[in-house]
Amino acid sequence: MIEIIQVSTRGQIVIPEKMRKTLNIKKGTRLALVEKNGELTIKKEKDLEKNISDDRGWNMIAQQSLEEVWKKDKDHWNKYLNEEDL
Repeated sequence: MIEIIQVSTRGQIVIPEKMRKTLNIKKGTRLALVEKNGELTIKKEKDLEKNISDDRGWNMIAQQSLEEVWKKDKDHWNKYLNEEDL
């Protein structure tokens, strides 16, 4: 199922009713928004927890978090990594 939606001026989106019903998304359902390689995925929080319950999942989250830090201070990390290579 594909739906085209529009982002509001406040950055909000509406999940179409048909999709909410199909996926059993109701008021109060907690969702996780995941960005990876420029793509956004929305998952139910409980489903995301299942996917990260193994070490591979936690490693992915740690890597993504560190990539953001490294991007902000790229020169510092490059210097550190180059010193480690010596």
